[in-house]
Amino acid sequence: MRTFLTGLLLISLVGCGNMFEMDPATTVILKVTGVADTEEGDEIREQAVELVQERSSWQKNQMSQHGETLMIKLSPVADAQEFADRINFATVTSIEGNIIHLKTLNP
Repeated sequence: MRTFLTGLLLISLVGCGNMFEMDPATTVILKVTGVADTEEGDEIREQAVELVQERSSWQKNQMSQHGETLMIKLSPVADAQEFADRINFATVTSIEGNIIHLKTLNP
């Protein structure tokens, strides 16, 4: 029975595609520079996730930080410009398609 259930789970995952991937059409990427440490990065991520209006059980986010640069992927977000207009935790420096470039408010 256990083998059957494992097989069924694998078949359903393969048949449905990767449910952990984000749809590029509804994903924004925040590229934040000037992040002092991981604590500040975690705070920024929390604030960014709160701005996602399309709340659902399918909401996803990923974060990576390298030095003072933080990358956050958020989905679903229908409109990058509209999302950027609501950002109050950093300064929007530019928008390129679905990539929003930001600079932290901290000196």
